[in-house]
Amino acid sequence: MSETWTSTLGELVRRGLGEAGQGALEYALNQRVGERFVGPGKEADWYFETFGRWISSAAGVAIGPLASDVVAAADLDLIHAGAVARCAALAGDLDETLRAALAARVREFQFGGAFAMAPDGELSSYASYVAAGALDDLGEAIDAPALAAAIAGLANEDGGISHDHSFRVSTTPTTAAGVMVLDRFGGPAEILAAGRAYLFAQQSPSGAFLPGAFGGEGDLLSTATAVVALGAQAREIAPSAREFVLSCRCESGGFAPVPGGPADIEYTYYALLALGALQ
Repeated sequence: MSETWTSTLGELVRRGLGEAGQGALEYALNQRVGERFVGPGKEADWYFETFGRWISSAAGVAIGPLASDVVAAADLDLIHAGAVARCAALAGDLDETLRAALAARVREFQFGGAFAMAPDGELSSYASYVAAGALDDLGEAIDAPALAAAIAGLANEDGGISHDHSFRVSTTPTTAAGVMVLDRFGGPAEILAAGRAYLFAQQSPSGAFLPGAFGGEGDLLSTATAVVALGAQAREIAPSAREFVLSCRCESGGFAPVPGGPADIEYTYYALLALGALQ
């Protein structure tokens, strides 16, 4: 694979910016305080830093090297180790010492071919999505057959994919995570097809995707992850899904999880990702 997962998703964000307009970029840049991007609580966090750097990079806005307060990789949980890896890749600021430390930390969450949310946890589709993306950014080898087999083992009879073995309920985000991992690193065609069929069935009349077959309110996270995982199939439902995404736009130029909600940088990223995938 010549492109990393981060650069592939970044291209979707770049396309999304073309539709969302300057307001979305200005909103994202306004979420930078000092050296760091901030989340809804206005506190710096590497998780939210990722979204700010993704949007800035897609727009060609130079942000510069990582902030000076990168903590020791050994102290990071999986989500934040993945976030720092992604930020470093986006910044082009990945020296060998940091690269090796981050890779070693991510590997501590590995069990066989897949990954868990905690070193003593059980394998998870979302953890595998985060870890595989981080290792891809870090230039690390991934045991693709073992990873695919582990994700396939989380597939349910309804075609969806569970978060882990202890909670065998299909959701839109976990199914999308599993499908994206299988699609990028190779996986059983029948599991991919069933996963995409499950996702396709979650679109509501409003154009939004529901969090799962169990119901709930359609939201931007479910919609964005579903349309990215659906790939070319998403074009079949593009008009209604796009209408929902745009209905989540706020006066600030940012996007909210649902129409009428407060904007934040994470959901602005999801909106741009979705708009890019729907083109």
